[in-house]
Amino acid sequence: MKNYLLPAFLSALALFFISCAMPSTFQGDDNVITESMKAVSVHEDCMKVMPGQKIVYAFEVSMPVHFNLHYHVDSEMEYPIIEKAVSKGENTYTAEIEQYYCLMWTNPHHAEATLRYTCTVTD
Repeated sequence: MKNYLLPAFLSALALFFISCAMPSTFQGDDNVITESMKAVSVHEDCMKVMPGQKIVYAFEVSMPVHFNLHYHVDSEMEYPIIEKAVSKGENTYTAEIEQYYCLMWTNPHHAEATLRYTCTVTD
């Protein structure tokens, strides 16, 4: 194997084993979304939510990432929830205004991360 391929191979192998070893919060849940987050990338999932509705979410990531729940007001962004360097989380957020709310994960690492999450909007 060429010398420049060895680090890439070892990184991919480590990511595979980390992903397989992640304890799953979602066993038996058919609504799990799995995303492969490239190195230094963002994944965002947005939904329209009415006042009083709840955003119920849970996630786990193969390495710590930054997470937030946000929405846009004109050209500004509001962040009801911000978490730095987390590898899992779950919460219920009740919307105060009608808006498109976004769950956003930022992978700051120079390696791929595996994100698994669920999200539902309830009354």
